[in-house]
Amino acid sequence: MPGSNHHIIRASDFQRKVESFYADEGSPAPLLEAYWILVLPEHFQETVLKECPAMVALSYLLVSETKLFVDPGLAAEFFDVGVQIIQRVEKRAATLIRESWPIDAAVDRIRKAHAAIERLQNTPVPAAGPLDIVIAHCREEMSWLQVALPRWIPGEARVFVYEKCGQRADIGNLGLAVKAIHVSVEDGPPGGRKDECSAYLTHLANA
Repeated sequence: MPGSNHHIIRASDFQRKVESFYADEGSPAPLLEAYWILVLPEHFQETVLKECPAMVALSYLLVSETKLFVDPGLAAEFFDVGVQIIQRVEKRAATLIRESWPIDAAVDRIRKAHAAIERLQNTPVPAAGPLDIVIAHCREEMSWLQVALPRWIPGEARVFVYEKCGQRADIGNLGLAVKAIHVSVEDGPPGGRKDECSAYLTHLANA
């Protein structure tokens, strides 16, 4: 109801959603429900844990997977909590949970994703071609570029300076490996954007 502070998560609905998600049926993961369970006050979460440990465990496993690429440490922490919840359940009850909830599918999916990440991290990155740097310039002082470029560029590069205000930027000597290209940008008739975006769009259209 509008303005109501009451929320309901039915275990049966959550179970149906996670089963569909892990069965690769094209259904989205019930992340809203999972995050909601994880941010419950501790005493509420303990109540849910006693009544339906599988729902809490899968909430931790779902959230763990969302953190794999952005916060591996937190992902590992959530994974361990989810697995430990099931491990603490009495053996016979744990077996019944695994038969009726996709606990093993969730654990397997996370382990495969983690293994794939490790393979990518251990794969040598091929040498990249020349780097293009695009700058929209309008009368700003540009000495910072000589300080920044050695940190940004390990090898050859092209620096495109799009002149927005009719004044050529003084960028100094950028070294033999860096080629500077100055381009005048005409914003044209009224309408459309007149900010730095026209410089970037010009580069995308012509470079």
